[in-house]
Amino acid sequence: MTRLLAAAPGSRLTAGIAGQPPAIPASPTGIDVDAAHSLLASVGFLLVPGRPMAQGAAYLMIALRPKPTLAHFDPERIEYWSTDRDRPARGTLEWPMTQINAHYTWGLITTTDRLMERNRFASFGGRLTTARDGDRHAAIFRSEAPIMSVGGHSVPADPLGVRVAAFFGTLRAAAEDRETERVIEAAGASALYAVFLVRTLATFQVQSTAGAAAPRVAALLHSEVRRLERESPADLQAALDIERLV
Repeated sequence: MTRLLAAAPGSRLTAGIAGQPPAIPASPTGIDVDAAHSLLASVGFLLVPGRPMAQGAAYLMIALRPKPTLAHFDPERIEYWSTDRDRPARGTLEWPMTQINAHYTWGLITTTDRLMERNRFASFGGRLTTARDGDRHAAIFRSEAPIMSVGGHSVPADPLGVRVAAFFGTLRAAAEDRETERVIEAAGASALYAVFLVRTLATFQVQSTAGAAAPRVAALLHSEVRRLERESPADLQAALDIERLV
């Protein structure tokens, strides 16, 4: 990953020329806390979606401040899915943020401002860290699987993000069975992403038969499955096992 692909989706006034955000190089080892604070200096959040849109890990960085700047979307509350005794549980972050360096699990991440406007993102799980830089506090969600926009006040929905959100609804329903829940929660982000790929490709196959296919998207997802076959065969096998349950 050599640059941030979504330079300022949480801001109406981006750094540099409006509408022309600068290319910002990322650290070869990823985005650390100091880099996140620098990137969030004049925006509410930044999304680096990761695969399949770009190489490398995905990041969602969100800034909370004690007072709104009125220059961009000003998040005041973050809701996400954490784990409690190996079970999914809703987590919430508000200013001032507590120190966190922990796993977060799959589901929607929602940011809300003072006017109750929201932006939503879908993540397959990963690592959440928080840090403070004066009054600006940052939450950094990092995942080896994509983080996609589901839409909201200031960011358009990614078509695949909408599909991921629907897929998560299916997983939540399946997880009502305790044994199924254990299998799902034990899977890593890449394995759950692979489940999504397998199920979505099956849907595209049906749509293709009906003459309503999305060939470019299907080709993109096929390439991701082939990549997992090469790089993460264990994740792909785990995905096939989970797919039978849901």
